[in-house]
This record gives sequence, C-alpha cells and structure tokens, in this order.
Amino acid sequence: MGKRFLLVDDEASIRMTLRRLLAAMGCEVEIAASREEAFKLLQDNDHDVVLCDLYLPDGSGAEIFAEHSRLGRTSSFVMMTGYNDPQMNAIMGANGDMPLLIKPFGIDQLMTVL
Repeated sequence: MGKRFLLVDDEASIRMTLRRLLAAMGCEVEIAASREEAFKLLQDNDHDVVLCDLYLPDGSGAEIFAEHSRLGRTSSFVMMTGYNDPQMNAIMGANGDMPLLIKPFGIDQLMTVL
C-alpha cells in the first residue's frame, strides 16, 4: 500500500493496533492522541489518509476535518466512532460522503474504506 497515514484516536490500544496493522501493509503512520496533536501533525506534514476518531477528550474529529480543509489538504479523510447517535449523524451529514467506520471494525471493513 505504501501510504502515509495520520491516525487520530484517544484510545492507546486502538492507536497501537491500527499502527501495527498499517505498518505491516507498508504504510508510514503518524499518531495523535488528541485534537491538538493532530492539528500540529496536519500543519507539519501532508498525509495520504487521515483516519480519525469522531469523539476526542479535547474536541472532535469534525474540528480536525475543518482544520484539514482549512489547510487545503487533499488527503482522504475517514472518520471512526464507537457511537451511533444524532450528533454523529449531523456531523457526518455536514461533511458529505466522508467514509465512516463503526468500532469495532474488522480488517475487511478497513480495507474497503481505504
């Protein structure tokens, strides 16, 4: 695959599992555990894919997507969440056809989105 990923999730186990999986597929993976870390990595680097949790302790994936857009990044953006509630549907609806992965998801679902 050989792509550059930015992986944003506040759960360490999810970050580490996805990082190992993507690295095994030949991808370079930068990780962020918070909105602020993600903002810094978005400013410093351009990625092929951003894989981002919708809900973070210091903000939301929607805010990261807005920063991604503001910076003019053209990478693919994939949102992840373990919740399915009206707020999530409103955020996803506002961002068009952005792919969404509902946790827990399997490797087949991840590969389909990528």
